[in-house]
Amino acid sequence: MAYSTPSTSARLRTRTDRLQAIVVDRSGTLPEIGDSVLAHRRVPQLPLLVRVDAVLCHAGHNTVCETLWHGLPLVVAPIRDDQPAVAGQVTRAGAGVRVRFNRAGAAHINAALDAVLHDPDYRAAAQRVGRSFREAGGATAAATHLEQLAARTTGETRPL
Repeated sequence: MAYSTPSTSARLRTRTDRLQAIVVDRSGTLPEIGDSVLAHRRVPQLPLLVRVDAVLCHAGHNTVCETLWHGLPLVVAPIRDDQPAVAGQVTRAGAGVRVRFNRAGAAHINAALDAVLHDPDYRAAAQRVGRSFREAGGATAAATHLEQLAARTTGETRPL
C-alpha cells in the first residue's frame, strides 16, 4: 500500500512482475495500471493492513502507528512537519527504510521495498514495536494516564 504521487506510482510500475501495489491517490488523477498497481482515492486502511506485507508511505503518524500495530515493515518517504521525525523513529527501531521523497528513483525504491519484504529483521522489529503498542494499553490506558495527570494539577486551567 502506498500513499503516492504520480512519480512514485510510475516507479512502482517497474515492480509489477513481483508485487501488487495499492496507491492512494486522493486527487484521482492516476490511471489504473493493470491488476498490479491499483489507484484509489480512498482505501479502508485498517482492514487492508491485515492483507499487505509492507507499507510505503510519507511517514504520517497515523499510517505509521497503524502499520506498526499490525507488525508490518515500512518504507517511509517523509515530506514535512513531523514526518521526518516519525521516519527517524521507524528507522531507529529497525522497522523500516527511509527514502528521500521526490528524489528516490525506481532503483532506490525497489531496493528499499526488497529490503523490508525480504530481510526478516525489519518485520521482526515492526512486530516488536506492535507488541509494545498493544502492551501499553492503547487508548484506554492513555485516557487513564491523562486523567491521573489532570487530577495532579493544582486547579490551574490553561486554554487549549
